[in-house]
Amino acid sequence: MRKRRKSPFESKQAQPEEVSDVMTLRCIKQAPNPRWVVCDMDGQQVKVAISPRYTNKLVGKPIKVATVSRGLIEEYEHLP
Repeated sequence: MRKRRKSPFESKQAQPEEVSDVMTLRCIKQAPNPRWVVCDMDGQQVKVAISPRYTNKLVGKPIKVATVSRGLIEEYEHLP
């Protein structure tokens, strides 16, 4: 039986993810990229990563958002 080769994505070391905060934000608009929406957070506009199945379905609605820290980078992800 042959050994299975690892894909380039499997060979990279994944940085640990740390979910530090969960909040509810209002979705303002759909971003040009269908995997992102723009939400209002205390007067600031932040981009939130979403699943492609929610494209154009979240605009104008409050959504749950998790703050994910990957090293020095802080990102926001939608929690379904």
